[in-house]
Amino acid sequence: MPSEDEIADLKALITVARKMPVNVGLCLGKKPADSIVKIDRKRAPEALMREAKKEGETAKVAAGTLTIEGRSGVFHCVTAPPSGLGKSLRAFFKAIGINFDLEIIKPDGQAEGEEDDAEEPTTAPSPTAPGPTAPSPTAPSPTAPGAPPSSSPSSGPSPEAPPSGPDPRAVAEQLKSLKAAITDIGGKMAETMLAALGKIVDLLKTGKVAEASSAAEKLAQAVEKAKSAAAGAPKPTAEADKYGPAVAKLQGLVDALPQGDARAALTALLDQARAGLAKGDTGPLQANAKRVQDGLALQAAIDRLSPVVANALSKGLVAEPDKLRLLFNTVAENVPAPDHAKAMTALDRIEKLIAAGGKDPARDIPTDVQPFAKSRIEWGGSRKSMLTEVSRLQDAIRARCEEVGGLDEVVASLADLMAPLEAIDTKLEDKLDEIVGSPAGQTRDKLKTEARALIRLYQAELAKPFFAEVDAANGFLNVSVTATATAALAKVEAVLAA
Repeated sequence: MPSEDEIADLKALITVARKMPVNVGLCLGKKPADSIVKIDRKRAPEALMREAKKEGETAKVAAGTLTIEGRSGVFHCVTAPPSGLGKSLRAFFKAIGINFDLEIIKPDGQAEGEEDDAEEPTTAPSPTAPGPTAPSPTAPSPTAPGAPPSSSPSSGPSPEAPPSGPDPRAVAEQLKSLKAAITDIGGKMAETMLAALGKIVDLLKTGKVAEASSAAEKLAQAVEKAKSAAAGAPKPTAEADKYGPAVAKLQGLVDALPQGDARAALTALLDQARAGLAKGDTGPLQANAKRVQDGLALQAAIDRLSPVVANALSKGLVAEPDKLRLLFNTVAENVPAPDHAKAMTALDRIEKLIAAGGKDPARDIPTDVQPFAKSRIEWGGSRKSMLTEVSRLQDAIRARCEEVGGLDEVVASLADLMAPLEAIDTKLEDKLDEIVGSPAGQTRDKLKTEARALIRLYQAELAKPFFAEVDAANGFLNVSVTATATAALAKVEAVLAA
């Protein structure tokens, strides 16, 4: 029986299996609950199986991929499964508190329990064939000598016509080869391809051989394309060794920024520089290093002015607040952009707009309100960053689906990824604005209590399944949606508690 920690890990990976295929290697125990089951998103099923066998107590082992939809799971074996695998595996999961229906698919595409004596898939016998007698499992086709006669008295013992279209046995062999090739590719691309291969196996199981054959050909093309791309991957270069420390130093400065668009964009510039160095090209480094340095300087100016701007807007200290907001947004959006001169010009205009209001907002901001003003702007930026990150994830999924092909339903559902973010609304920004403009005392304390209540609501949303998995368990691209919101809310909460 697995330990409590092992059960917790298995349950977490079963949750992942509801989103994407996971790799499984296992060794059945003398009792189902004593089986050794290893699940991982990246490690090859065969490697997991060998590890499970070392810990197990029988020679009954299996390897494959597991996908779950609703209460139905499918285990696609890449090795010949031991007899009774489905029953034992269902009992194992039930023993550790995980209940779902499980279907076992053999490497040849057959479901466990269907034609178990057959060595390879065959076409189904005619529905007019009499009695319990079945064709010999070694017979090449229903027309072989000894096949059962037709039940029609007028037709006599004429043999059945051979089936037309692709041979299901050939398709099954192609899928078996594709599975091995995809496993060799590894990574998130392989996870997506294995999901597509699982759908093709389902087509073959249900007798849609022509559709399965066509989809298998498309998948084969995608596999070849992925293998070619992997073969052409650049090797480390002397330039990477020479300039790597300088890039790492810049990355350290960028990592010190709060989670948000600026940090993500500047990191992307450094990623481009690293990719160029890996190919022996210093051009991207020369172009992007200056942009990163200018972006860091601009971000420092934004941090300095953000409480001043927030105070000026909340207290009505400027004649044209909409223009001030527009200019400040322009500055923030240009942190990673090549035209930093434009952003610096906008900063000058911001200072002139504030000065034209007849007061110096910096002197009007009480010490205990400055953190609220800054938190309000940072939280607004974090909300925008969350939308940007989900948009990046949508683009990554769309591109991957286009590479694999046959995943139009997935592409059509991408807009749904934005829906969970609607609960993370602008109410906290508005409440922080009220705090900045409020007098010290009971009024401000009441507003701070209301702001803390909003934070608890947002934190409850962030605990839901979408936010629990979107950052690093989505199977396509590591993004910073939940991490950005969690870090930003923690900062606001700390300010409110002061």
